[in-house]
Parts: sequence; C-alpha cells; structure tokens
Amino acid sequence: MNSGCITSAESVLISQQSTSEVATTIEYQLSLPYEHRSRLVASLSPQSRASIAAYYNLSIESVYLKLHTFFKQILPFEAVLDTNIGREIALVEGAREFQSRWLAKHQPGTPSAAPLPVISAACPGWICYAEKTHHAILPYLSSIRSPQQLIGSLIKTMYARQWGVPSHRVWHLSIMPCFDKKLEASREDFAENEIRDVDCVITTAEVIRMIEERGIDFVNLPESQKLSPFETRMTSHAGSSSGGYLHHVMTFAAKSLFGLDVDVAEARGVQVRTVRNNDLMEYILEENGVVKLRMARCYGFRNIQNLVRKLEGKGKVVKRKAGAKEDHGWDYVEVMACPSGCVNGGGQMPPVSSGERVYTPKEWLQHVEAVYQTQAVELPSEERVEALYTDWFGEHRENRRKRCIETRYRGVEFTVGNPLLLGTRW
Repeated sequence: MNSGCITSAESVLISQQSTSEVATTIEYQLSLPYEHRSRLVASLSPQSRASIAAYYNLSIESVYLKLHTFFKQILPFEAVLDTNIGREIALVEGAREFQSRWLAKHQPGTPSAAPLPVISAACPGWICYAEKTHHAILPYLSSIRSPQQLIGSLIKTMYARQWGVPSHRVWHLSIMPCFDKKLEASREDFAENEIRDVDCVITTAEVIRMIEERGIDFVNLPESQKLSPFETRMTSHAGSSSGGYLHHVMTFAAKSLFGLDVDVAEARGVQVRTVRNNDLMEYILEENGVVKLRMARCYGFRNIQNLVRKLEGKGKVVKRKAGAKEDHGWDYVEVMACPSGCVNGGGQMPPVSSGERVYTPKEWLQHVEAVYQTQAVELPSEERVEALYTDWFGEHRENRRKRCIETRYRGVEFTVGNPLLLGTRW
C-alpha cells in the first residue's frame, strides 16, 4: 500500500472493506427469504489471478474456474466476472479520449479540450497523490474510469435489469492486487443515489485467506464447468501487465491519426528507450525523421515525482536534444504508483518456496509477471464495446454513458483545521 498517501480517515475506509464484511454480508443475506436477498456478484482482476496462479503453480484459467466454483457453489454468489471486461471499455474509451485531445492541440479550428500529455488515471495511489499534493497535474489526467469502476457500474445496471431487482440489491465484491482500490471504491463520484458501484474490495491475499480459513484445499478444488457468456470472457490485453494502456493508445493513435501499423509490444515501427530503468520507458513513433507520437511508461513514486516536477516546472515533459528538428514533449504517460506496476501491488501473494527453489522478491515478481503474460490476448474491439453499451445503457444511452464512463478529479487543500485531509473525495 502507498502509505505515504493514506490518512487516518482513509485507513478507516480500508479497514471497513475486509473479509469480515464479506462474511457478515453473506450471513445476513442467507438469513432472509430468497425473494428479499441481494444478488451477490464478484469481479476478479487479472493481476490477482496471475499472483494466485504463481502461488499454487496453476494456470490462470484454472485459477479463475476454481474461484468460480468457490464463489458460486460454496458461497452464494450468482456471477463471477473477469475485470478485463471493464479493461476493454477503459482501453477503447481511453484511445478515443487521447485522439480527441491530440486533434484539439494539433488541428486549427478543433474544439478545445484538456491539455497534453494525457496521463492515465486507473491507479488510485497515483490519483490520491496528485489530488493532495500536485493540483496543477489534474487537468492532464484521463477522465476515463478504471476497469474496477467500469465493471462495477456495468454490474449494478445490467444485472439489476436482468434479475428484476433494484440496483441496491446487487452487491458487488471486487478482488484486486492493491489496497488503494478500497479507497477508489469509496469515492463519492463512484456512487449514484448513495449506491456504490463497488460495495467491497478485498485483495488477492485476503481472498486466499478467506478460502483457507474455511479449510478448503484450493489446488484440489474442482474447476467450474458452467459459465455464462459474460463469465467466459477471460482473455487478456496486449502490453504491460498494468493494463496495456500505452500499448493500445499508441497503436490506435498511430493507425487513426497517421495510417501507420505498429506493434508497441514487439517494438515494430516504434523506438523504445530506457530513460532511467525499466520503470521509466519512452516510446517514439517517427515518420520520415519527424516525431509523430512520443509516449512513456512511468512506474513508482521516484519516477512519478520527476514527471510531476517537469510538468509543473516546464509544461513539457521531455525535450529533444539541441539541434533536433522540433521540441516535442510526451503525448501520453501510463502511470502506476507501484514499481513494476500492478502485479507488484501490496495485496498480492507473497513469494513461495517451490521444492528446492526459494524465490527472492525480485525473482518472484518476475515469475508472476511471466505467468501473467501466459494469458491469451484479445485485442480491444470498439464494435464489442458499442454492442455492450446498447445492453448497458438502454434507452438513455447518451445521458448514462457520461455518468458511467467518465469521472473527474479535484484538488484537496491542506489547512490547519484539516490536518488529515478530510476534505478529500476518497
């Protein structure tokens, strides 16, 4: 957890979302007649599945199917979804947002938009830090919600309609690699009529502890054989294990803006440069010696602090060398608070000894990353997302879309009367 960003009030919010809350909710719901119960739905992050797969030496698909069995056959959950459904929406909408902001800057007469660079906003630790300490950065942040919050809104809307119950009777549990996701779920903007899109968040390690405390042998737990069409969506995305935001935005923008086919992951058509270490990488798209797009991946608070200083001080993130054809800053930055990104979240499974092999923390992280990359990749589809919107938003598509897809961020002022930053929107 990024404890440097967490106040005492926020620690209370974290403690309120726990396996005890899950157990209490289940106990209460089972005490009610079925027709009066809430419907329980779980969503699983791909980073959590990779961590569990590495810990138990299982495939990622097997982990999902075993968790599906646990939640639907042992616990009274009625659906278990992959958060990558929300990820696909975030990638498609993030690429659209970037194109809009890039055109507004580079094409005369285009309606004004937020400035460049676009900075990803899916990491709650990074957002918490920016809102509290670097207000000048807020206009650069992407307005697209994180996958957790996107799938939370989707679950509350679609399943309420499908099951014929009000949205407050759909209870959503999210399993995430990061404690800060509990704060994100508590954000006032992610509730409608005081009904939160995500009711409770537990970490990877917490869900495994919940399983083991019930005396369940996870390795030998049967794999579920009955999945709904939504539940069979287990494919991953190309690019980084933190979501592939830069990969998709750059690939989409290269094609839509310049008609160029590139593969960022394979460095085909893109120059990849290590700025300081593997947590600060630069990606440059050139055509005929002219830089068209320059993007970066910035992980860990040391790199984030350097990024912020350059943005606040110069308005440009990177400058070309003297004598270069143009002075070009980064157009997009994928930011994550944890070094190495989301697979290294504070809520992941710890290193495990395997036979004679004892992993160091660095080796374990590399192993989890390698397991993550074994997932089948499915490229984001605008057509699939648009079809989903039809079912999600119903007749009120345009009005509902903005409320469910976008968000905004606000600076939080420190005052003598507010030493714990209680005015924060978290």
